[in-house]
Amino acid sequence: NGRVVNVGTAQRIAHYLHNQGHDVIVSLVAPYVDQREDFKALIGEDFKEIYVHTTEARERDHFRAIAYVPPVDNYIDLDTTVDTPEESFTKLKTILNL
Repeated sequence: NGRVVNVGTAQRIAHYLHNQGHDVIVSLVAPYVDQREDFKALIGEDFKEIYVHTTEARERDHFRAIAYVPPVDNYIDLDTTVDTPEESFTKLKTILNL
């Protein structure tokens, strides 16, 4: 599956950069819980999962992640249906102490 390969590649690169002492932000859809959990275990307490969701269309015609399972625990939830992008970003910066 192409998505599994893409996510795995992004994880390997992020892990390498993290080990080099860099702060890494990876923005992608990782639909499979097991991949996300494996990556959390690999990175450890520095890992922050951010779940961004919306009910707006926002290009959904071009987006296919039928197998996606939202996170159950230990994640930051940003609901863009009630906040503007700027408000969401401000919330995220506050949560991450940036």
